[in-house]
Amino acid sequence: MRLTLDWDRISKKEFERRLEIIKREFPLNDIEVMKSPSGKGYHVIVYNACSNFEELVKLRKKFWDDEKRLGFDIFKRRLCELAPIQILFDLKFNRRSKLIYKRTLKDKLRCYLNYMMRH
Repeated sequence: MRLTLDWDRISKKEFERRLEIIKREFPLNDIEVMKSPSGKGYHVIVYNACSNFEELVKLRKKFWDDEKRLGFDIFKRRLCELAPIQILFDLKFNRRSKLIYKRTLKDKLRCYLNYMMRH
């Protein structure tokens, strides 16, 4: 399952601190970060982060996901096993989210190989 996080109203310094922790915790996972459509927060996606809903909830709590969003997803899942969860809005107030960071395993391997060839 992918892990999605909604970080609203945090400073750039706090955002950078959190992102470094995510990158260390998931060294081989693909990661995308978008500036939210409102421009007041960040949307983080970590692909293949976990395998079940219970683990997903723990990760979302651990990595500062919006508490209301998380609570709503837990409520929806109790009502219906197939209810969509982890919604991140791509469009809000006629503005789209903007990709600001993307790391794939292929990117990491390319960097590593370039480094090894130079040394």
